[in-house]
Amino acid sequence: MSADTPPPFEEQEQPLTDLERRILDVHDHLAAMAAGPRERHIRERLDISPTRYFQTLNALLDSPLALEYAPTTVSRLRRVRDARHERRRREYQSLGGGPPVVEGPAWPALRPTSPQPSAS
Repeated sequence: MSADTPPPFEEQEQPLTDLERRILDVHDHLAAMAAGPRERHIRERLDISPTRYFQTLNALLDSPLALEYAPTTVSRLRRVRDARHERRRREYQSLGGGPPVVEGPAWPALRPTSPQPSAS
């Protein structure tokens, strides 16, 4: 790689933000809470919505910097995520790969009918 060539995307990753480090730091504590108190804790302590918390946490699972910062937490969450994806994939395949393909509209009343012979 020449001196003026930028590094690959993976190497351009920015350092973890304070919020990202706090998310990784409190995750184990939050995981043990029931949904209501967990959401309240996220809003009060991290000052973000629970949706944003989980979106950020999920993105952090693919970050080498997050793995370096909190290896136990990130590795465990990756295993949980991978197991969930594998379970869903197996369920999908056990159902025949998904729902049957329906030609035309799904409702019989909306399907075009063949032309009726005229009574003339």
